[in-house]
Amino acid sequence: MLTRRVSNRAFLFNPDGRREIDQLFLYALAIVAAKHGILIHAACVMSNHIHLVVTDVRGVLPQFLKDFHQYFALSVKAFRGWTTHVFDKRQTGVQHLRTGKAIIKAIAYVIANGVSCFGVRYSKDWPGFVTLPEDIGRRTYRVRRPNHYYRASNPQWPDEVVLDIEMPEMLLDEYGGELARERIAKAVKELEHRAWQKAKEEGIAFLGPKRVLRIPHTARASSFEPFGALNPTFIAAGDPEVAAAAVAEKRAFDAAYRDALCRWQARERGVLFPPGTWWMCVHHGARSHAPPPS
Repeated sequence: MLTRRVSNRAFLFNPDGRREIDQLFLYALAIVAAKHGILIHAACVMSNHIHLVVTDVRGVLPQFLKDFHQYFALSVKAFRGWTTHVFDKRQTGVQHLRTGKAIIKAIAYVIANGVSCFGVRYSKDWPGFVTLPEDIGRRTYRVRRPNHYYRASNPQWPDEVVLDIEMPEMLLDEYGGELARERIAKAVKELEHRAWQKAKEEGIAFLGPKRVLRIPHTARASSFEPFGALNPTFIAAGDPEVAAAAVAEKRAFDAAYRDALCRWQARERGVLFPPGTWWMCVHHGARSHAPPPS
């Protein structure tokens, strides 16, 4: 699951009623997903952040993120007349989904985000782009080239692109398509009920689609946000064995990387970095061990 936030929590991606932000988002996503072989399972565009659930088939996630965020940000700047940077300078939140339950939990979280932030009472009513449970493994978007940023004279930008919303392979193996969609829909409903209960207890009113649309893109979120909160790198959905294995794997990678980096800095250019190393291999020509067989 991927999360990227707008700089200063501005509502730069707030729905505009004409679906132009959706078009910019889907066009950039389709172009870059096809380029890098990324499978898209779920997505939502909130007013000041975006969520994606994806499968990185080729192991090129950093390049996908670089290209997608660049294209989407530049097109939004052209559309909004925005002169400064779009995305927060902090790194994209990346959480590895370790189990089928974790995938269902993440997809449901993405779908219900508009309810959890008290924007709308039902996920389907969010006026911006959001994947719905029935879309997963079934929905194909055909997106025309937007009028902003993407010049028709540039062959890099086709007149129309196609984006499929895929069912994650792990869910197909564990549940099958129909049952997986049912489990996701159930998890979404649970999140909606949780938001309704919290709204009732704390006296919070849902904005509703019309009021969401009226929020200017220059507005900013004003809710309290703790500084330095932890950003988990994986979700195991309550499976202690999977969580322990993920922690051990992360610690082993960090230790191996630190050792390899020290040797590299000592000019030992034949050192092999652990599998999964990106920056050193792509930008400095270092080599890594081959990943273990799946």
